[in-house]
Amino acid sequence: MAIFTRFALTRKGQELIAKAQAGRASINFTKFGTGSGLWGADEDLEYAIELKEPRQEFNFSDISIPAGNSSTVVVTVNITNEELTTLYYLNEAAIYANDPEVGEIVYAILASEEQTTYVPAYNGVGISNIVQRINLEVANANTVTINMDGAHVSAAEYTAFRNTVNSILAGLAGGSAGEYLTKLSSEANAYGWASPPVVTKTYAEFPETGRTDSIYVDVDTSEIYIWTFYEGKMQYFKLPLGAEASATLQAQITTNRNNITAIQAKLAETDITVPTANWAEGTAGDGTVKYSQTITVTNMTASLDVEVWPRITADTGSGIVAEKKALSLFFGKGIATGQNGSVLLECYERKPAVDFGLTLKGVNS
Repeated sequence: MAIFTRFALTRKGQELIAKAQAGRASINFTKFGTGSGLWGADEDLEYAIELKEPRQEFNFSDISIPAGNSSTVVVTVNITNEELTTLYYLNEAAIYANDPEVGEIVYAILASEEQTTYVPAYNGVGISNIVQRINLEVANANTVTINMDGAHVSAAEYTAFRNTVNSILAGLAGGSAGEYLTKLSSEANAYGWASPPVVTKTYAEFPETGRTDSIYVDVDTSEIYIWTFYEGKMQYFKLPLGAEASATLQAQITTNRNNITAIQAKLAETDITVPTANWAEGTAGDGTVKYSQTITVTNMTASLDVEVWPRITADTGSGIVAEKKALSLFFGKGIATGQNGSVLLECYERKPAVDFGLTLKGVNS
């Protein structure tokens, strides 16, 4: 059963929202007050400026913004009986805010028409608490702040926090000198101790049974060992060093360098301009009219697989339109072929009417 049956945003709260919308204020919720006064059904809560019978005051413990509704915030308060000497019925509550022009105001009020819930006096043994979450209308949730100094948390929240801390402390406890803290599993807070991934000792001090996820370094000889299945049994296997390892590493470096050089060649670009005056008319083997020209390109070889891309060189509107027509004609009817030191361009049936640019990708730089 709900404690409060009525809720209202006060006129003072509405005025503060209007000021926030006009950029004259931000909304700062200062405290949450409770009381024992009863409000009748005929009393308009909008005009409330204070509680009838105030009893306690609390700071807020949390604030959140509902998804998709930036004009509403949800504040949480934990009502406790700590230091309360006299029992009272929880019949009314108020959310206070600071108006920069008039000071602290009752922003919103909650009320009950009947006495249903009471806050007991503190008996020195256990603290009673009631958690309230209230949706509040605001101008813009990004302009809202709340006072959380000294706020209480609920017993459930405290218990969950305490269990988390205890779980972490349990994982931190123990361990031996030289071990490191690690995540033991995907479970939350599953921490524990493990041997370091690199063990530096003399060979004689290596553990009788090693770990397959560690490396062992003999500090006397600087030799590196792993614990692995070798020659029919689990044992310490010394990793090969010296000339053998150096030759293997050098071969890998050479292979990688060659691969990088090949990739660079494929990505290299060379820009050329194709002049319309250099097209020479001829005839293809099937009698089709063919226009061709050869353009010198540094480092071009006949074996290169060259990609050809359009490139606009004109800088005027009419020039760009004309050059794009020329490019369309060449890419529709032409072909580019790599040769030693040059690229051969051939265009069938018609030739481009203006100069145009091309980008050659794959030419050695």
